[in-house]
Amino acid sequence: MEKNIYIIRWYGPFPDVESIRHWELNNHIPCSLYLMSGMKKYAKSSIHYYIGKTERNLITDRFKDKDHHINDFSRINEIWLGCFANKKASHNDVTLVENMLTSYFVGEVGGDKMLNKINFYLPTSNVYVLSEWINPNSGIAWSKLSRSSPANIVADVIVNKANDSAFNYYLYVSKKLKKQQKK
Repeated sequence: MEKNIYIIRWYGPFPDVESIRHWELNNHIPCSLYLMSGMKKYAKSSIHYYIGKTERNLITDRFKDKDHHINDFSRINEIWLGCFANKKASHNDVTLVENMLTSYFVGEVGGDKMLNKINFYLPTSNVYVLSEWINPNSGIAWSKLSRSSPANIVADVIVNKANDSAFNYYLYVSKKLKKQQKK
């Protein structure tokens, strides 16, 4: 039975750190991952992205670190907070999902648009990541988001199938899951 199956509930988009802090303090939902997009300092028009993790109680505490990549943005477009919905995540779980998302995301937007400098290679094990995109105010899944939103770049289902004997890795994705209409 596969053990690396993760459901990530993404809350957002948040426009700034203050709104995240307010949401974190009022909702007490433990989030370990974050995904942000915005304009890099001195960039004219290009949107850049960063995927990160933290093991602190509040993600906003991580943003206060002196060398955090949030300081590389002159303007933030969106920040999403990722919470493990199907299990209490260990350090290895958080690291594995961050690696999966980063390696997938760089293939979608290109390395020059990523502030991440590591984790561009798929893990060596089978990993299944399912993402749900939730409105933090209503708790209901978003049905539509802007085209440039990170939520529309990350596939709802990302599967890494590793073939250990030949060191071949295969990435399978389903961009957006669609609600089936009742007949």
